[in-house]
Amino acid sequence: MREEKRAADRTGGVRKEGLNTDPGTGLQQADRSADDGMAWPKFPVFVDLSNRKILVYGGGAIAQRRIQTLLGFGPQILVVSPELTEELAKMVSDGRIRWKKRVYRAGEIRSGNPAEGCFFILAAVKDPVINRQIADEARLAGIPVNDASCQDDSDFFFPAIMQKDSLILGMTSDGSDHRRVRRAAQAVREFLKNTDL
Repeated sequence: MREEKRAADRTGGVRKEGLNTDPGTGLQQADRSADDGMAWPKFPVFVDLSNRKILVYGGGAIAQRRIQTLLGFGPQILVVSPELTEELAKMVSDGRIRWKKRVYRAGEIRSGNPAEGCFFILAAVKDPVINRQIADEARLAGIPVNDASCQDDSDFFFPAIMQKDSLILGMTSDGSDHRRVRRAAQAVREFLKNTDL
């Protein structure tokens, strides 16, 4: 029961029961008669990442994709991982990101090193157990965290990003259908590409 509530607190998923659709906006709204254990959807927020410190654990393909997206928004990224993909290694050599060549050490986030001043943390190592440890420790330190191996254990979702000129759109779902998000994001990208907006 405790694990179910924990998942409900962290997931963007909203149970189908207890929801009404607003006929004017098409948005789902909570029925006030629904029980208090209902999970709420994630609220989209756009934040200024310029010069913000972001700590990434893991140097594989998932970490690479997320770092590539983040770099377009100007943060200072520190990667902690014993190994890096070829592309991430190039980013290090080009001075675009920093790298500590080692594994995660239990207790280091709460001790403030290397997490001091972090805006958020991405846990993207290959071992889901280690990602969970990183997420738990980050939360104890009061730092928002995204666990790449378990969306239910994440404080925020990593959205699909669509961009054209000054327009920036982010898209996610309740976590139940990643393929649908990819299809929808691609459709929006095609629309932006072929419109004069």
